[in-house]
Amino acid sequence: MTLTDFADIMDEIKTDAHLNGVVYDFYPEGAAPALPFAAWRSPSNDPFGADDVTYYAANDVEIEMLTEHRDTTKEAAIEADLTKHGIFYQKTVTYLDDEKCYQTLYEMEI
Repeated sequence: MTLTDFADIMDEIKTDAHLNGVVYDFYPEGAAPALPFAAWRSPSNDPFGADDVTYYAANDVEIEMLTEHRDTTKEAAIEADLTKHGIFYQKTVTYLDDEKCYQTLYEMEI
């Protein structure tokens, strides 16, 4: 799966989870839509290789959803879309005091 393919999945997630916006990496300060919204990024990769040749490099991907209150319905929609596309993920939920919102973080390798 390419990052372009994953961007298409994020379009599905935006619709299915009823998010006000989805962006790659981050919104510029003051430009973020009202909650809930999500950002996704690919901060690194995990290469497989031998004999000084990279044969395949899986991309590490993160989805960060921000909501005013913990929203398990939106979480379930994201998880259903990831599962539908055969993507294994790990989820962490944290309250962000500075932002006064919940962050649901999905980490995966594609």
